[in-house]
Amino acid sequence: MRPVVPVHQMQGPFPMSACLQFSAPDFPVFFAIGVWVGLLLMTLWLWRRSKMPAHGAFLTTHLAMLWWLMGATLELASPAAECKIFWAQVTWPAIALMTTAWALFLLDYTLGSERPEPRQRQILLATGPAIISVMVATNP
Repeated sequence: MRPVVPVHQMQGPFPMSACLQFSAPDFPVFFAIGVWVGLLLMTLWLWRRSKMPAHGAFLTTHLAMLWWLMGATLELASPAAECKIFWAQVTWPAIALMTTAWALFLLDYTLGSERPEPRQRQILLATGPAIISVMVATNP
């Protein structure tokens, strides 16, 4: 277990420059990077298969998973508690986006088509992450 370093002992102002200083990576960080690369390769493969049912929702789910996993990896690699909180807050919109896109994928895949109008779908995909982002930003 790596020690947690207070931000005031790190160089640079909080949060961005301090949260971009990472400790030496260990097995969980390398494992998360490996999973991220595997998911990226699968997402690139999926990007080219545009004929599958519910392609857009499934691709959006994959992109949100990449965002979430990258934030979780940076959280693992951060030595400071404040930076871990920062990276956790960065991932919350991705979590909301992923669950919404997954629900739309399940709906589209089981019905065999994309039912709602594209404008309604975009509003639905943006609403959840926007609400979560406001909640995270206003939570002390």
